[in-house]
Amino acid sequence: MKVRVEVEFATNTSRQEFLLKSQELRKEFQISLESYYKKENVSGFLLLKVLSIRFGSLIVDYEIIGNKSESDSFESDLASSMTKLLNGDRTLVVLNQTPAIMQIMIKDQNGTSMKYISSVAKPCFVFESFGGTCVLGEKCDDSSGEATCVKNSSNENLPILLIVIGASCGSLCMIILASCVCWRYQKKYADQTKVFDISETNVKVKEPSNLTSEKKYKPVERNVVKSAWKLIDLESI
Repeated sequence: MKVRVEVEFATNTSRQEFLLKSQELRKEFQISLESYYKKENVSGFLLLKVLSIRFGSLIVDYEIIGNKSESDSFESDLASSMTKLLNGDRTLVVLNQTPAIMQIMIKDQNGTSMKYISSVAKPCFVFESFGGTCVLGEKCDDSSGEATCVKNSSNENLPILLIVIGASCGSLCMIILASCVCWRYQKKYADQTKVFDISETNVKVKEPSNLTSEKKYKPVERNVVKSAWKLIDLESI
């Protein structure tokens, strides 16, 4: 695995001194940076290459090469070490100077800037900036000051689970309540319904299905029948 980094160091080096000592400075940064990561015991670390160095203050573009197959913690160890340099917990010595790091820029393998990292960044932020990931079921934790992958606690998902269950139960209760109201309304309406057979001479009233007897009324005039219809319409409202 390769991680490409651009680091801006604050130094007292003048432009003239940089032009005269650029090769020496490049060699010094190469030795100092590689020695630092080895001393920090970055698991899986193989080597470091300084790709370029330029003035303003001093901007060093370098590449860290490691072997993830030998260690699962290469990325997390590297992130913790970079954070210590960035926060000033660790320092480098270059040409009898201890240049402070002003900022770090993570780049892709083509040299395109990807993520800016400030001096207040946490180890897990640095870890994720260059593509560090934990295995399924784990997350990055830096509460100890080091980036480490730890197992997700099952309790963290409990609030989400309770919300899902509560929402599901609420929807189910609403459906059941709506069904009961609809059933009761339909039953009540069916019990109150009366069917009339109207002819020229008589009117028959069929009571609801739960009554077996049939009542016959004496012949009435057509205007009486119309009045009965109006009365039935009013009762059904």
